[in-house]
Amino acid sequence: MDTPRIETMLDHWELAPLREWTTVKDRVVFEIATADGARFMLKDRGELDGWWWDRLPFEHDVTSHLDRCGVPVAVLLETRDGEPAAVVDGRVCSLSPALRNRPTELTRDESPAFYRNCGRAIARMHRALASYPTDGLEEKTWRTDLHDRIIATCIPYLREHLPEPARSRLSRLVEGAEGNMARAYRDLPDQLVFWDCHPGNTVRDGAEITGFVDCNHFAIAPRMFDVAHYILHLVKWDTDAPGKTAVWLDDFPQLLCDYDEVAPLTAHEKMAFPCLLLVGPLLFMDGSLRNGDQASPVELRTFEWLCLQREEIARRIAASGVL
Repeated sequence: MDTPRIETMLDHWELAPLREWTTVKDRVVFEIATADGARFMLKDRGELDGWWWDRLPFEHDVTSHLDRCGVPVAVLLETRDGEPAAVVDGRVCSLSPALRNRPTELTRDESPAFYRNCGRAIARMHRALASYPTDGLEEKTWRTDLHDRIIATCIPYLREHLPEPARSRLSRLVEGAEGNMARAYRDLPDQLVFWDCHPGNTVRDGAEITGFVDCNHFAIAPRMFDVAHYILHLVKWDTDAPGKTAVWLDDFPQLLCDYDEVAPLTAHEKMAFPCLLLVGPLLFMDGSLRNGDQASPVELRTFEWLCLQREEIARRIAASGVL
């Protein structure tokens, strides 16, 4: 990527002249500074795809709604032609205001505040998403029924297609958890959610969550799917590191408690949480196999660790008072 190419992409928006740019993610995301002091994030979304292109007006509408509700989010800025993105040489490019992002390494003392801030930020986002107009919503995005997706579809597929010895290992784990999972996933209240809610799609300044980015998966699902997915990603890479898992077990209930203060949880949502943590690894393994790839051993290892820790996770939640 070079400056003339960046300028060609930016020419689709009404902006002050380019002052400087830096690469945030190689060939994909760039931070832009213009002569008037404004800062933006320019994203190359890849080759033009009809389905994702058709979803861009929905993403623009939802992020604009969140912005009006006071939720810091990567709003898609309209081009000169009033489109939510531009097509440059067959590739889709979008532009959003840059959100404050100074992700310093958290100290142990800062960790509880970080978890609390995560809970409050996600809850405020969910409250705003719940106020988004529901007329015609199911025609604009998909619905995730966790009982159907996990119990009826995902687990049977993995039992058939996951290679050995992972298949037998997963089957043994599922046998001990499937009944609880089936009960947990039934009748969870759903709404419009972020759907791809994990730390990589939030930005922060120290322990403060300063916004949500990469907002291209808004869908209808249980809101606790977002919460569990976020909490899962705070431990999934560290399940073989006892010191880090100890911190996670100590601090994750803070996220639930602060979420509950802002957007009160139902009794069923609270009781379902340990089983909701299991959704992410199963979806990732299922998706990899259906795409013709190998399932990452990290996902099975995470699933196994969560199954082994289920009683401890439930005990920590009960001790926090959120139940």
